[in-house]
Amino acid sequence: MLDSREINRIILAVREFGDLLEKMSLVVDRLRATREEWNGLLAGRDRLREESGRLAREIAGFKEDFQVLHIRETRWRNAVGDLNLDLPFLVDEFRTILSRHGKSPV
Repeated sequence: MLDSREINRIILAVREFGDLLEKMSLVVDRLRATREEWNGLLAGRDRLREESGRLAREIAGFKEDFQVLHIRETRWRNAVGDLNLDLPFLVDEFRTILSRHGKSPV
């Protein structure tokens, strides 16, 4: 038969075992919550990567459009500059033609 001291040790061991089970349950719950949070962070990271890629493509499109616009603007400025250079000559030629035909220049 067991004496009271051994019985008390067994009771204490059972209580400690119960406490350990409770602590283990809390740790497992925290681990599950941490895993869920981690999975949420991974999903958020993936969404950010996709959005970042989309924005990079959009910015590249804007850059391309700007370069095309800049080329067109440069061509337009050159055309206007050429016209400004040629305009006095064209007006003078027009006056000469009108004077040859007896018309008064404008």
